[in-house]
Amino acid sequence: MRRFFLGFLALLLLNTSCDSDSSEVQQVTTYNAAAYLQDVLNNQIIPDYTAYTTLTEDLVTAKDNFISDASEANLTALRTAYKEAYLGFQTVMFYGIGAADTSNYYLFMNSYPTSTEANPSSAVGISTVDANIENEITASGLTGTNSQPVQGYPAVDYLLYGLGDTSAAILDALSEKHLAYLSVLIDKIDSEADTLLTDWQTTYGVQFTSNTSSSSTGSPNLFFNAFTYAFENYLRRQKIDIPSAAKVGDIDSSKIESVYQDDFSKELFVAAFEKFETLYIGTGVEGEVSFSDLIISLDRTDLDTKIKNQIAAVYTQLETNNPSFKDEIDNNILNILTLRDRVHDIVESLKIDVKSTFNFTINWADSDGD
Repeated sequence: MRRFFLGFLALLLLNTSCDSDSSEVQQVTTYNAAAYLQDVLNNQIIPDYTAYTTLTEDLVTAKDNFISDASEANLTALRTAYKEAYLGFQTVMFYGIGAADTSNYYLFMNSYPTSTEANPSSAVGISTVDANIENEITASGLTGTNSQPVQGYPAVDYLLYGLGDTSAAILDALSEKHLAYLSVLIDKIDSEADTLLTDWQTTYGVQFTSNTSSSSTGSPNLFFNAFTYAFENYLRRQKIDIPSAAKVGDIDSSKIESVYQDDFSKELFVAAFEKFETLYIGTGVEGEVSFSDLIISLDRTDLDTKIKNQIAAVYTQLETNNPSFKDEIDNNILNILTLRDRVHDIVESLKIDVKSTFNFTINWADSDGD
């Protein structure tokens, strides 16, 4: 938990006292929340958003070049820029507080499967990408909750990879209306990234670092909740549970991330998981205190070792997973379910062991029982 757990840069002072007449041990824990919050903002959140906005700007440039000259070479360049930006998105998705929370940023950028005429099961009571293209919908028509499945990276995936089996077929299928909608989608991806970076650099960044309360509404606890929610729901549940029916429902490999370029799905997962690992062990900046350091300082070396072993176990399992999660689900589902179990081990450590170690409060509910 790279950034967010750093969060308690907490210089945790443990005072233990034992009464000679009692075996009860009292533990008093305090930490320097202000130092932690400033560190995580400056060393992690802002650098991640800065890098991400550079990628979204590159995506806009590649899109503009493609619209000016819809050649196969420019399509390839646009696809490359799309993939780089999508990988960058996997890092900032962990920062779901502030404007990212109030605007439901993640759902507007990454609700999948995207809703299309070819995928009516995902379009219940919702418009479709195809209908929006035909009706020439602009950014002003993409603000409501029902518009989440027709925009963001999944909709771009559909337009760049889902309209034909070859690049030539896709170029033939992309009409002026398609290009106009593609431009709307990518411009919105870029503008939303800019908005969040600015918010962290100014208004919310100040609020975040000053709200050092140890209560459930303090920045430390809010950040823990945002990170843990993203890890469980975006990394584990959406990427694995839903398409593989690990918990409930029917197996449906069309519900994977990046379904139209399905051999990109594992790469997206790895990018998100690598971000998690960095959040936990730190970025390596001199003087930085990682979340791992904090757990050790609380005399929980056992927990630190446990989580690091769980991280290693995920990487070991990933070595056996196919680049396409769709192929795994269709042909070797036990392999993807094993990956799910290794990830869930970390979820349990976060929501049980880490939560109790830092006296955090979970402010969202689920039915996993962990």
